Amino acid sequence: IDVATNGFNHRRIIGKGRLGTVYAGKLENEDVVAVKRIHPVLVLSNAGFGFSSVMKWLSLAQHPNVVPIIGFSEAPG
Repeated sequence: IDVATNGFNHRRIIGKGRLGTVYAGKLENEDVVAVKRIHPVLVLSNAGFGFSSVMKWLSLAQHPNVVPIIGFSEAPG
């Protein structure tokens, strides 16, 4: 994710919201992706929220207004 977004470079920001910032990224196979970096305070303040459970559930969603989730990371920072 870090490589795809060039280290979450500010020039790759394509959107900001109350939950986090969205970056344009490019995978090694040249696929263009959107990477949402959720604000750490939100994740830490909702420790019992079940972030990974929600991400797994959302990855199954099929809706015209939701792009497919191809992965996520809970890495610090």
